Amino acid sequence: MAVGGVLPLTFSLLGDLYPPTKRTAVSGWIGVGMGIGIGTGQNLAGMLGPPFGWRVPFFVAACPAIVVGILIYLFTEEPKRGSMDHDPRDGELV
Repeated sequence: MAVGGVLPLTFSLLGDLYPPTKRTAVSGWIGVGMGIGIGTGQNLAGMLGPPFGWRVPFFVAACPAIVVGILIYLFTEEPKRGSMDHDPRDGELV
């Protein structure tokens, strides 16, 4: 549920943080990060699940996510909506 809820928000924020010329590259890096995260989670579950039980991999994966979430909440500002939506040819809003 968390990924399903956060993913659309992530791409919405990318539109406000990056100009149109950089959005595809940033979206690609988000996809790469998701793939690495999925692979890491599966590896953790495979290594920690059998000896410690099925709950431990969830806990281990959630701890860094909670820390990062708190840091983002404390140290980032929400971007102004639509601030990057302009036509680079003439500088007007799209």
